[in-house]
Amino acid sequence: MNRMERLIQEEVRLDYDKRLECSRTSRWARKIGAALITYLRDTGKLYAIQNHYTNTLTVYDQIAKALTDSIDLSKNYTSDVKGILGYMLAFCGYPFKAISFTYASIRHILKLMLKNVFSLAGQAIALTK
Repeated sequence: MNRMERLIQEEVRLDYDKRLECSRTSRWARKIGAALITYLRDTGKLYAIQNHYTNTLTVYDQIAKALTDSIDLSKNYTSDVKGILGYMLAFCGYPFKAISFTYASIRHILKLMLKNVFSLAGQAIALTK
């Protein structure tokens, strides 16, 4: 089993109340990504996102929509989404920012996360030069 297959099979759940343990490192970026994959797999959205090609929605739009859509479906899913978003905000340096479960807010958090992951990658590349 390769690394990507292991990542997809790994069960990771993030507890919102423990988000302060998160820091801006590649380890936490991987854990947040694994938690997001766990959530999408458990809700049946992972396959749909992987196989949905459209010109109107980016993958991040689809993920934001998936997170927003399942908020009302189950208390357990709400807890999972709150944990993932809480850790994303902590990763980005905003551990005490209030979370709104709207599409726009979730999309904004995903953008912040991507910006920080790209910045972290750029710093790592700069260290190798």
